[in-house]
Amino acid sequence: MENKAKDKKKSPLLTIVFIVLGILAIGGIAGAFMLNYNTFEPAVPSILDDGENIFITTSVNENYQGYRFRFLSLTDEVVIDSKDNVISQSELEENKIAIGQTYKISACYLGETEGGSSPYSGSVTWTYTSYLQAPTLTRNSEECTVSWQAIENADYYILYYKENGALKSKETTELSFSYKTFDGGKQEFFVTACSNNRNYKQSTYSNVLSFNHVYKMKDLYSASLDGYILTVTSVEELQYLSIYVNGQQKVAKLGSPSRSNGRYTYTINIITIYISSDRLGVAPYPGDEYSVFAGEIMYIR
Repeated sequence: MENKAKDKKKSPLLTIVFIVLGILAIGGIAGAFMLNYNTFEPAVPSILDDGENIFITTSVNENYQGYRFRFLSLTDEVVIDSKDNVISQSELEENKIAIGQTYKISACYLGETEGGSSPYSGSVTWTYTSYLQAPTLTRNSEECTVSWQAIENADYYILYYKENGALKSKETTELSFSYKTFDGGKQEFFVTACSNNRNYKQSTYSNVLSFNHVYKMKDLYSASLDGYILTVTSVEELQYLSIYVNGQQKVAKLGSPSRSNGRYTYTINIITIYISSDRLGVAPYPGDEYSVFAGEIMYIR
């Protein structure tokens, strides 16, 4: 009888112990769940622009399976699921996010099941504007031109170049540019694509072409001889003149010209090198290593 009385006293105590352990166990499971899942929504998405590409990102939470970005416009809803908390411009294009369209963008964390996903974050309003592709610049040294391919959605291009050490620019709708008339020496070119549509941003700069240009001098416009006074007219300024007497070349330094109608006229006395019976020819002579004359000699008589 005494043992039975003791057993009856133990039973309520054991029951209380089991209840407490059960509560602790449930609390432990709940705590573990809370440690593994953050039921709060992610941060409002941010728009990142590196000057060349667009990225959309939200806060990281490694306790979930991935991320979902929702794009809401007045007429459409687009959902993009991603393993990463960042989506790129190429992913936007693949999912038909429309250039010029305004969206409200929000994000949520993805659980193993739809029911395990977090609520959506707050939204950011964003209009999709994209950078134009950068052109690639090439050079034709024989024709003295630089050229580039047409860029989709571009309306015009800005070509940058150096002239006499100063950086200059030129807007053009053409796909090539001739530097044939540039002074000889080091040249530098690069180009960027532009659009009249504000939803397409100016591209980054193309590759830079840097090279030494050898200027091809033009033929003389006219030449005449009055006694021993030689007169030559050129469409460009000259420093030196080649004088051919019976096929023998002599180089003369020229003085200041007179100028009229965009032409330059020079006179020189050739009494010391010319006899009236000699065959006389003249041609421009390069003033430096970055100029060359490969045209025709002009013969007077």
